[in-house]
Amino acid sequence: MEYDKKNKLHLINDQMTDSVALVWPNQKMCMAQYDLLEDLYCELLAELLRHKTKVFLFSDSSFPKKARYVGEMFDERYITHHKFTSDDIWIRDYCPIQAFNPTNKKNIFLSYSYNAYGKKYQFKNDKHFSDFFLNCINNPKELGFCNNDIIFEGGNIVNNTNICLININCLKQHNKDKDYSEIRDNLELFFKKNIYQQLDFIDIPPITGDDTDGHIDNLVRFYDDDILIMSTNSQSHPDYNKLKKLEDQIHNIGNRNNIKNIIQVKHEHHNIMKNEKNEILPFSYLNYLKIANTIYMPLTGNETDDDKIYLKKIFKRDNLVFIHGRQLLTEYGGLHCCSYNWRNFE
Repeated sequence: MEYDKKNKLHLINDQMTDSVALVWPNQKMCMAQYDLLEDLYCELLAELLRHKTKVFLFSDSSFPKKARYVGEMFDERYITHHKFTSDDIWIRDYCPIQAFNPTNKKNIFLSYSYNAYGKKYQFKNDKHFSDFFLNCINNPKELGFCNNDIIFEGGNIVNNTNICLININCLKQHNKDKDYSEIRDNLELFFKKNIYQQLDFIDIPPITGDDTDGHIDNLVRFYDDDILIMSTNSQSHPDYNKLKKLEDQIHNIGNRNNIKNIIQVKHEHHNIMKNEKNEILPFSYLNYLKIANTIYMPLTGNETDDDKIYLKKIFKRDNLVFIHGRQLLTEYGGLHCCSYNWRNFE
């Protein structure tokens, strides 16, 4: 049965959000540069508080000392601390997806099955985080994403008010007991019955260094009615060919959905970052965090003033806050990956 359109759930978009959830790093997570990573979290937390963003902070013990110090410097009232032992900091990928019913104004969160990118990492705690998170916000209604039959991650879905995009590549990699048509049919049926946004797909391998098998939040983002895509004109960039393939797919999606403005966010050779083993890390400007009218933009540290001016022109409708994200990249993630932005409805 196809429900009436007005009764369908609307996936929340970045412009509507006012709150952020973070998992504070701890040494048990075996981070290579733990102290530097914690300092980056302090910088991000300070900027969030400076912009009066509500922060739900999860850690495996008491309120982290450095986080408390940051709170005292700004306004600790904006921080709500919860004790939970997570396996890693990538909360985007195991936190439920927020939606709402515009008719009755009720919030509903979409839960899903999670297995740490095809069981690449420990996830026995993370798979229970969704229930804990919902309990922390007074147990709103919950709906199983595709009846929890598909392994999914929150970093592999982006949407605006009308369209939702998912990269089918990592779904295929993380659901190897299902064939492509079964995965796609399951998703399309779920959206047809439950979700207002029109569902569409890209099918792109991961950028170099990405261990998620191709989360879409490195490749494509929505900026209101525009689509942003990771792009390069440098043939020496390791992802040149796949990004050209992405460009073709997004133009086809734009034509199908009457999207007129597709913005290429350029990545050049000097944007490439490597770790101490000379391995390329998965850097993308599109892995930014947007809360209402503020964007927290990751930098490699190699940017020129012209690079920053270029980014400010693209995101001219918002306040741009630059955050150097090398410590996150060293752990193979970014600002969007380590945060979960949502609308607090207390």
